[in-house]
Amino acid sequence: GNHRTLSGDLPALLQALSDFFRQHYRADKLTLTIRAPLTLPELQQILQSLPDLTMPSQPSLPAADFPVASRSLYPAQLLQLPGDVHHCLEMVVADPGEELLAAVPLLQALFEDAAPGSLRHYWVEEGLCREMTLEVISTATGTLWLMVHLIRPASTPLPAGRLTAAWQFWLRQLTELSSERVAHYQQLAQRQFCLLSPMEQIRRIVSGQAVSDKPVYPLALALLAQSPNELQTCDRLNSALHSACGFPCVTETQTLSGDCGVLPDNGFVFYPQMLAPPETATGHSAAIPQGWRHLRATGAQVEIVMRPVQGTVLSAAQAARLEQILQPVFSLARHCGGEAAITSVHGVNWLTVSVAKATDAETVCLWLAKLWPTDLAVESSDPQQILIRRLLAEFPSMLASTAECPDWSGAIRCSDLALFSRLSEILQQRLPVPAPMLIPSDTAGPVHSLHQPESHGDNGLLFFMPLPGETEGDIVAAKALAALYQPAFYHWLREELSVGYVVSCHYQQFINTPGILCVLQ
Repeated sequence: GNHRTLSGDLPALLQALSDFFRQHYRADKLTLTIRAPLTLPELQQILQSLPDLTMPSQPSLPAADFPVASRSLYPAQLLQLPGDVHHCLEMVVADPGEELLAAVPLLQALFEDAAPGSLRHYWVEEGLCREMTLEVISTATGTLWLMVHLIRPASTPLPAGRLTAAWQFWLRQLTELSSERVAHYQQLAQRQFCLLSPMEQIRRIVSGQAVSDKPVYPLALALLAQSPNELQTCDRLNSALHSACGFPCVTETQTLSGDCGVLPDNGFVFYPQMLAPPETATGHSAAIPQGWRHLRATGAQVEIVMRPVQGTVLSAAQAARLEQILQPVFSLARHCGGEAAITSVHGVNWLTVSVAKATDAETVCLWLAKLWPTDLAVESSDPQQILIRRLLAEFPSMLASTAECPDWSGAIRCSDLALFSRLSEILQQRLPVPAPMLIPSDTAGPVHSLHQPESHGDNGLLFFMPLPGETEGDIVAAKALAALYQPAFYHWLREELSVGYVVSCHYQQFINTPGILCVLQ
């Protein structure tokens, strides 16, 4: 809290917190999990040398009943809420041995797959969602509570039951998957797990959501055995205001509809089965398209690297929109044994695509060309993002120009010159590349910008001092100077003046412009 929210009788508040702690805090359920490159005897020896790390044995209290809404009374509801539409399907299934919970990571890998033909690709193409997740809400009292959560721009409510129809159609296909396809998604889930930070990995292990070899069929069958509760938000309802769990809200019960939308005739696509690639108008001419640089490789792997041309960058909102549009390509590349992503290096967004086999590269490029947007005009970045991160994301666009239809520089690394010709010809239809990719040497002069203070929230300051020169000696001196500045900067603002809680001074590089960056929030 702060002085405004905690104004009043502070001693009384502290006493109330202490009373609550003494009455309700219990440590008998706490567990300690350690993940380290040590043997079990070494860990035991370390723990035995810590006498304070002993937990008293106390009898467990009976768990409270788990609240589950009556499905007969509330099969589908609308909740009045402004902004983006949130659409949720919630399911609670019995899971006394946590066998179903162990299969959730595999179900999430299948559900979050955005490759062409997947459930996610279908929902996005139908305009039913912009983002979607499968969340574990609770595993209390031997039950598993899952929620399908979709977010889309504000629109009229969907007919109740339309999402449920597609969800259950997809679950029925899961129960018929071959072991080969299940193993494929198991490997993808394990690869994604290994990319997580060590702290996130151990968090998932402790919560029972680490990747395991548990089959997904029992979980799919359990979810099919019930109709989900459904809740979606909308801007305005005609119902009266009432209270729910102490919160004022406006809700309205929906009547289940028979409108299931247009489901795929042949069902959803599960890989490694490949969907037919989109048609292309290329004639595979013998001439090598201009503007793409060919980098020779010795193996079968194919790599594509692109960035906005020298002197231009993407805004933070443009990069987020491009990443959202290209999610099917990213997933398809992973199915082909490769990786694809948009990464930011010194404020410049790079698109990288790698495919393990040359035979899959053409299919990936065809989808990349098909999905590539004609422009990247966007309104603004997400205002809910942490303020200092928002300033850092927007700052590179102040040092270089942006455009609704930016040009790109690109290079393709492959061993076959004929393959390079085909790939560059496919990409050049939608991705005009005016010049071979070069190492940019952008320089920027003084830049001044003012954001109006937030009326309800934090305010921030970003101050960047570019180096007068860019020699190796200048950079070494700037790093040493920033290291000297940091403790004095922090002590002055954070400790003496008590201004802000994000206070930093360090060496930073933006679009090939090195300098010293000061940030304050």
